[in-house]
Amino acid sequence: MSRDSRIKWTLIGLTVCAAGALIRVHNLEFPAADAISPLVIAVLLGGAAAYYHRRGEESFVACLNALLHVTLYTACYSVLMYAAAALNRPLIDEWLATSDALVHVHVPDVMAFAAAHPYVERALQLVYNSLLLQTPLVIVVVGFSGDRKTLEEFVLQFMLGTWICLVAFCLWPAEGPFSLYGFEPNATQARYLEHLHHLRDGTQTLVTWRGAEGLITFPSFHTTWAMLLTWALRRRPWLFTLSLVVNSAVILATMTTGWHYLTDVIGGFVLALAVISLTTHSAAEIYEMNGGMLRRLRRVARPAKRRVAEQLEPVGVE
Repeated sequence: MSRDSRIKWTLIGLTVCAAGALIRVHNLEFPAADAISPLVIAVLLGGAAAYYHRRGEESFVACLNALLHVTLYTACYSVLMYAAAALNRPLIDEWLATSDALVHVHVPDVMAFAAAHPYVERALQLVYNSLLLQTPLVIVVVGFSGDRKTLEEFVLQFMLGTWICLVAFCLWPAEGPFSLYGFEPNATQARYLEHLHHLRDGTQTLVTWRGAEGLITFPSFHTTWAMLLTWALRRRPWLFTLSLVVNSAVILATMTTGWHYLTDVIGGFVLALAVISLTTHSAAEIYEMNGGMLRRLRRVARPAKRRVAEQLEPVGVE
């Protein structure tokens, strides 16, 4: 197992342990049957990766491993996020709104502008929900192009970014501007508020990945996620340009939909830069270490190879 895989499996293990601890401390419930589907998917993806590894098709292996890590991690993380909501820390919406006011940004004004342009509003709503579709597409494109390093970096950035968001959520939860300013929530926002409020007041004790909503307002992981997807395509000019346009709209939509404050967006932007910087340097060290190891193995093997070749040379007849 590569060092990259060990890091990711460690993060998955830590996520499971943290979720289990919070479930126990707050007397929450996780249905054991809900663990079956993620595990079955993980076994199928892992088995397929092993099969294609034996066939030497490493592009398939890279894609399948990335999907395995993201799928299993996301299911575990959703449970942890819901369990963390039960901490019931004070909401910081007023602070976030005040922070926005310092730079003269008022989210209701942004929402009003979008509402005055219905086609823009609908388009932004569509792109806001596009990240779940973009993620597997980026994994396939980058994986099948043979850029394993970039793919591994992206998955690690995604995992670290969500963990940092979780820590912020534990300390500084918020409901979001649509709630603070009294806007009528859409169906998804109403479900989100119901889950958040019931977890915070203890009336909901069931935590699972099924039907889970994103509960984290600050920082905006939609912003971080959009930036990470675009960064993963940086070596493919046409796709990078398309991704830049689409995901710039995603970031704008975080406010036009009422989900996030500008401060959330800035926090998500800083978070993306931080995890990109961290994982880029870490990935470089991993590849240098692996490359150094391969070079050392080749140096050891070269003399042995020469000796075998000498022994196999035919003996001349006088």
